[in-house]
Amino acid sequence: MNKLGKTCVAVLAFMFASEPAIVQSAWACASREDEFALEAANVQQRLMVAALTCHDVNSYNRFVMTFRRDLQDSDAVLMAFFRKGASGTAGYHAYKTRLANTSALESVRNDDFCRDAHTAFRTVLYDYRDTLAEALARLPQTDTGFDACYRREARDDRSRGGNDNDADDAPPAKDWRW
Repeated sequence: MNKLGKTCVAVLAFMFASEPAIVQSAWACASREDEFALEAANVQQRLMVAALTCHDVNSYNRFVMTFRRDLQDSDAVLMAFFRKGASGTAGYHAYKTRLANTSALESVRNDDFCRDAHTAFRTVLYDYRDTLAEALARLPQTDTGFDACYRREARDDRSRGGNDNDADDAPPAKDWRW
């Protein structure tokens, strides 16, 4: 990306940086379905920024069209997740804005952002999967900012002497960063 493009992205990101922070409260642990919706939103926002920053709008449009129904379903789950908490619809919008801003800043700071985005597009589109879940499973996992309820419960069980060996297993490491 050229210097003017990076500067514009940085200015836009800083303009929105003053958005209210999303505060995690006790309710804000994510079920497996919520966690998938948070991850899907994260990947979609990153790919949207990549489409604009890396001049790859066609790949983004193909991603959205290929997984349209799955993206709509996961977005409905995401909205429900925020509505059941204190932040409601405003929290939903703030979360998605924060994801886009974080990606925009990363695109300025990370010289490999476009290369990694191209790899992500190739992974989800050309290593074709039938569902969004299958496609996202091929990408490195991102931090959604929320604790998974089932992981929290497993930690609580272990602290009480229970044993849940696979609750905190990380996905296999990928050979590229996302």
